[in-house]
Amino acid sequence: MLAFPIEVHLIFLVVKRVDLPQVIGHVQRLTPNAFYSVEDVRFVSKGVFPLKKSGEINGWSILRLVRKGK
Repeated sequence: MLAFPIEVHLIFLVVKRVDLPQVIGHVQRLTPNAFYSVEDVRFVSKGVFPLKKSGEINGWSILRLVRKGK
């Protein structure tokens, strides 16, 4: 049992399969020790699905999808 609290942040992303290598690259670059899990999603309902302007995902666009906690 740990004697001190550990701060943990969870980010859930739904990305197209073709964008996955680029997203993983950004995650590893921004937080090299991050734990991530990739699962196959067949259907998604409700959420925020921003349109890409240049056809690419930049490192900060991933983080803009996360709402700051209370």
